Amino acid sequence: MTNIVNSNNMTTSSKDPKKTDQQQKESRSDDDFLQMARYCFDLKQFDEAIELYKKSLDICPENANTWLILGKLYLKIKQPIYAMPCFQKAYEKAPDDPFVLIKLGSIFTGLIKLSCSKVPDYIEASEFMFGKVLSIDKDETSLSAYKGLSTLYYILMDHDREKFFYKKILEIEPENQFARLQYLLMLPFIYSSTEKMLYYKQRYLANLEKLIDISQYKTEEDLRSLEEAMATFPNFHFCYLGIDTLEAYQRYGRFVHFVMKNLYSQWSHPRPMPKKNPDGRIKIGFFSYHLVQHTVSLLFKNIITLLDPNQFEVYCYTTTEKEPEEFHHLNTSVEHFVHLKGSLSQGQCANRIYNDNLHFLCYPDIGMHGPTTMLAALRLAPVQCMFWGHPVTSGLPTMDYFLSSDLMEPENGQSHYSEKLIRMPNLFTCFESPEINRPKSRSEFDLGKDDFVYLSPQSLFKYLPHRDHLFPRIARQVSNAKIVFITKNHRQKELIQNRFQKAFSAYGLDFNDYCIFRPKMTRKDYLNLNMVADVLLDPLDWSGGRSTLEAISCGLPPVTCPGQFMRSRHTYAILKRMGICQTIAKDEEDYVNIAVKMAKDPDFYATIKNLVIKKRYLLYNDRECIDALESFFISTANQKMGKKQA
Repeated sequence: MTNIVNSNNMTTSSKDPKKTDQQQKESRSDDDFLQMARYCFDLKQFDEAIELYKKSLDICPENANTWLILGKLYLKIKQPIYAMPCFQKAYEKAPDDPFVLIKLGSIFTGLIKLSCSKVPDYIEASEFMFGKVLSIDKDETSLSAYKGLSTLYYILMDHDREKFFYKKILEIEPENQFARLQYLLMLPFIYSSTEKMLYYKQRYLANLEKLIDISQYKTEEDLRSLEEAMATFPNFHFCYLGIDTLEAYQRYGRFVHFVMKNLYSQWSHPRPMPKKNPDGRIKIGFFSYHLVQHTVSLLFKNIITLLDPNQFEVYCYTTTEKEPEEFHHLNTSVEHFVHLKGSLSQGQCANRIYNDNLHFLCYPDIGMHGPTTMLAALRLAPVQCMFWGHPVTSGLPTMDYFLSSDLMEPENGQSHYSEKLIRMPNLFTCFESPEINRPKSRSEFDLGKDDFVYLSPQSLFKYLPHRDHLFPRIARQVSNAKIVFITKNHRQKELIQNRFQKAFSAYGLDFNDYCIFRPKMTRKDYLNLNMVADVLLDPLDWSGGRSTLEAISCGLPPVTCPGQFMRSRHTYAILKRMGICQTIAKDEEDYVNIAVKMAKDPDFYATIKNLVIKKRYLLYNDRECIDALESFFISTANQKMGKKQA
């Protein structure tokens, strides 16, 4: 048993003794305190709520649920040292109550997301709680335990066990569309090997066919269950396999459209282009869950806010759960900012957007947020467009145009999209160069003054196993190399380290001598890390966009190798925009050679770094793409005005 819940001191009965009349009166007082505590909680008066919960427990200390609530409240105010004794008390009071055990298991599962030394204890505690439910109850609560365990192993990225428990859920509840969708289309965050990656690719494609067989969805209840399931499933990871996604995404896109069309037929028909406003303006809407301090917002906020207000009436919609200060920059800069809060249904969101009678509805990103994909599968405006915030096709029959960067797209770019590709000038972003300061030294990032520092800061799922060999091939030629990665959690770090250990060992090297894994940090610290690094190593299959723009603002030169899809060509386009081709590799061998040359040829390195600093002004605050977007809106509106859309 775990260090968190010490079973040696636990009672064995969850039943309260029979209450006297006086105890009944005290119980009513207990309810009064609970009601007041909930009221204070709703007002965010957390300290007062804690004191009221404590008074409730003074009267009725046997109430395991109140101990649970008090512990969760301590977690909310970031005082876990007080939360753990509350959870111990909850277990003491109800060690055989499956509902209490399930709540405890879920709490400990949530705590696993914290990167701290107690994570192994939380895992053990969570497994113990759910396991005990299964040992004492084989009926309805066992289903909740299986659901809890599937969530636990999803967080731990243990996909074999996650898959096993989704299968157990489906044995009990075969109509559970959430479990079915997850079971059929789940993909690992990080692949342990190339063989595993190929296995999951084939599994996904085969199971996609099972999912989209529409003959199995016969009732509105079936479709409602699917809608709820798809809202939690953005279909995000398949495009990170480095392969052409068009056919698979078109199949999934048509399926999402089928579901949404049958649930919301009133918003599924083609819309004629309305006349311009009485003042002659065109109404443009932008919808994204990520209109906060997010990469999507940083890439496109100026494109949205700097449209000519004399020609365009701009609407911004978001369903983010973030507080308003997170999107203050947009809220105060556009004519209409509509916060469609998370409590609203898909239908309510669709109705609001539809009734604004837009000419164009633009999605800066589709594919990272399930509900966004579902809204995009409706016809809420006569013309619907997406940008390259998530740089793959939507596959949706309702998406008309994909507005992309001409520099990023290969010659055959159109063949990768179900939408009509519109090549916008330059990088199609009006990115702002961040404010840079350098109060931190290398030593604060565990780096030495004589190290040659390669920074490779992409999300770890962008690094595919067949590319692992590139890092040791660079390291064996640069003895003072340090390659820095950014990790979001302990489990991702563990999985990628297992792969790198094998890759470096194949070249007779210890990856610990060359690889440094830094936890996720503030943007200020991240920019400081860029300032002290020497070279940016761009992944080959999914290139950096925002990260490369930020690196170059810090004077950090990148090495890249463009692939066949736009998503692997961001850094290539950035370098082309500056007229710097010396660090653009033609293949893996060239990539390694350039990375090594940057470390071993001081004159070459100085030349590239000076060019980056001299030419970086070309990348930021680019108004040319805004002018081009305005021209696109005007010409397309004029072309379609008064015509019925096909």
